[in-house]
Amino acid sequence: MRSNTPKTRNEEPFRYVRASMDRIRMAKAVDALLDALEGIVQADREPLRTVIEESGLPDGSQRIRYMHYNRQVLQENDRTVSFSVVAVIHNRTMGKFRLRGVFRKLSRRVFTFSRNRMDVFINNLRCDDTLPLRMEASPVPYSLFCMVQVDEIHRGRFFRRYYRRIRPAVVVCGLSDAERRMVEAFEQANEVLQVKRFGLPLYKTVDVPHVCTFHSG
Repeated sequence: MRSNTPKTRNEEPFRYVRASMDRIRMAKAVDALLDALEGIVQADREPLRTVIEESGLPDGSQRIRYMHYNRQVLQENDRTVSFSVVAVIHNRTMGKFRLRGVFRKLSRRVFTFSRNRMDVFINNLRCDDTLPLRMEASPVPYSLFCMVQVDEIHRGRFFRRYYRRIRPAVVVCGLSDAERRMVEAFEQANEVLQVKRFGLPLYKTVDVPHVCTFHSG
């Protein structure tokens, strides 16, 4: 007697093929991001590759995925540069991730009181008029959002003064020179300058960026 139960196709080979293709696409995307990063900061690729692969890339339902803790430090004389990749942004969602109208106004009010630099910088990116659209058009579906901190010691005859600059770094693949300058303008506009005098325990912020920055396209 013939069974009426439909035959079930073995899905295991297809799952394996899909998983292999996903790994290949992820490796290519990570390589492209690390190549673009080399033009911005000197960083050790392999630890960053490991962090991104272990943290994972955002899928179609995610706009941003935060990375596991990572930090690289470069020191030369009285200058120390600290760098970390804090998040991977899904470029194809940036059109919806961008804030406009009343939502932009509300975010400006909320983040005026935030002490978390990373959150403020990401909100500023969402408020920008042009950069999210450039990211959405990138040939690579992902971008890196990074934090850079530069500490410098200025030595005077009697006293030393300590300077700290904190800024975002946005790594987007496939930008033209003009678009790269637009990204650099966003990064510079969001730079925070802090100063500490010799003998004092804390840094004092002397220059804070606007909560949202706008560029003409």
